Formats: sequence, C-alpha cells, structure tokens
Amino acid sequence: MTVALFRLVELESGSISLDDVDLGTLGLSDVRGRQNGMFILPQDPAIFAGSIRTNLDPFATHKDHELVKALELIKFPGIRQGVQILDEAVNEGGSNFSAGEKQLLCLARAMLANPRLLVLDEATSSVDSTTDEFVQQMLRSQFPNTTLLTIAHRLNTIIDYDVVLLLWTKEMQ
Repeated sequence: MTVALFRLVELESGSISLDDVDLGTLGLSDVRGRQNGMFILPQDPAIFAGSIRTNLDPFATHKDHELVKALELIKFPGIRQGVQILDEAVNEGGSNFSAGEKQLLCLARAMLANPRLLVLDEATSSVDSTTDEFVQQMLRSQFPNTTLLTIAHRLNTIIDYDVVLLLWTKEMQ
C-alpha cells in the first residue's frame, strides 16, 4: 500500500486520490518530499552519515531554533547542549545511535516536515513499550492536523484511532 501511495511503482489500473487529487497526475517531487505533503516513518529509520542537523533538515529549510525545538519535544538525549547538538556527527546508518534514538530523530524530521499525511510503517516496532507510548503521545500532540496512516501489530499503538482497518491474507486464516 505504501509503495503505491508514494509511487515507488506506478499503478496498472485505478487511482489513489488525496484531497480529491489523483496522485498519478502529479510529478514525483510533488508526491514525495514536499513540505506539508506526505511523510513516512518506516520500520527501519532512514539515518544518513553527516550531522544531526543534516539528518533533521537535509534541504536546510529550517532555522536552528526550529531544529532544537523539535529535539526538545522528542526529549532527544544530549539536548541540553543546545544548538551545538546539531553539529554532532552521525555515522552511516546512525550506527552511533540506538534504535530508539534513530526513530526519535526520524520523528523530529517528520515534525519539521509538518505533513498532511503521515504514514507510520511499524515505526515503533524496534523500540521498548515506554518509547512507543511516548511516540504515540507525540503523534497525538504534534500532528493535530495530520492524517495518520499506521501499519501496526501492537493493539495499543492504534487503540484510540478513529478508524481501524484490518487487512489479512488467506494464509493468516
């Protein structure tokens, strides 16, 4: 579903519309990576070699205080350093951070993108229940005007969602 939504493959038939706009009629840059567009928090967080700053704001569109505010909201370790934390080195794949810290960085990146649609693809599957609960609270408080499309196996992840859709295959019966 997410592969089709983000147009990683083109549909052979039918269409996907958001806000009455057929995504197939838009250029890929308008579908992916657009400010206030769609954003995905994948199961395996996408972290790149560079700095915390470049991971949060790869296109340098935000001011330092906005980046620091996002890190404060997610209670990122070391945030007491202030703006200096933005220049902290990030190894390839974020190997110098825990799985939970990498997911928090991706959550901060999503907050800065301010998407209208946020896809969470098992985004908290590799974190403990305390971090999962914190992330769920952040989603509810920091994305009030965002539609959340959540793929989850934990019931507590989606327990208070407005709409829940259960998908299964014949093999699951």
